Amino acid sequence: MKIAIVTSMALPLPAVKGGGVEWLIQSIVDEHEKNGKLDFTVLGIYDEKAEIESKKYEHTKFVFIKRDKFFYKYYGYLKKLNKNLDYFLPYISYLKKHFKKEKYDKVIVENNIYLFKALKDVPCELIFHLHNDTVNQNTVLPGDYKLIDRVFCVSSFIRSRVISTGLFDENIVKVLPNCDCIEKNGGAVDAEQLRKEYGITKEDVVFLYSGRIIREKGVYELIKAFSQIEKNCSAKLLVVGGINYSNNRASDYLNKVREAASENVIFTGYVDYSRMKDFYGICDVVVIPTLYFEDAAPLVAIEAMTSGLPVIAADSGGIW
Repeated sequence: MKIAIVTSMALPLPAVKGGGVEWLIQSIVDEHEKNGKLDFTVLGIYDEKAEIESKKYEHTKFVFIKRDKFFYKYYGYLKKLNKNLDYFLPYISYLKKHFKKEKYDKVIVENNIYLFKALKDVPCELIFHLHNDTVNQNTVLPGDYKLIDRVFCVSSFIRSRVISTGLFDENIVKVLPNCDCIEKNGGAVDAEQLRKEYGITKEDVVFLYSGRIIREKGVYELIKAFSQIEKNCSAKLLVVGGINYSNNRASDYLNKVREAASENVIFTGYVDYSRMKDFYGICDVVVIPTLYFEDAAPLVAIEAMTSGLPVIAADSGGIW
């Protein structure tokens, strides 16, 4: 069977720059490498490191699409000239050419419903794998959603949101639960050594936040809440992540968070996903303080539970 996986065009595959969706796709590809029974092709954005990493795979073909620098540099101006201009137009154009030339039995589009514009005349089963709360009764969907044969949702919450649109037959909308993607044989770093590296003592209760440091994730509110806890016990808060996946640059929000943090808050910056098992191994509690949007089924919650850790989480979407 010949299968194409079309990424959301947000981050590269292999997942050299992180990303929850990307790691889920890579876990599928990695599992497939064990037997190679299917004919797999992954189409995604170009990245030099990702291209190098892709050479390690024997049973998966990676097709890299380079970003149209001119288009995205002047997108704002072009949008003023044509209000209907699609942000993903360069990728859609490339995909149209690819699927006109290459034939597949199934095409799976990850998380970006707008890419179905490239699949109008593709004669195979078209599957939409939805990871976020982006298709609901408040969403204005492109007409191409009618091309979708099946929708796989990462949680029952997301399924309910898709069905709330009234545009999809309930029988084609299924739940394919998120999973723990952490390498079971990971954790090469000694826990005691890692705690020492970050100045964590045996007496410290360690709270862990893992994710992007952005307003919607509630990191500032977490810092303020932690300031009340650290008054009463020996505690540390590990904040693992950058402002946008592998991006370790500063932002106004990150600066605000840092200014509010005490010396007991430890910022690690972006950590490669392959190392996350080490960090789960040195913490006591995982915190998910999501605000302003509905979480679909965060990997952090699943990974924490499979690591045997308690979770303190906001009442958001598919977390509960």
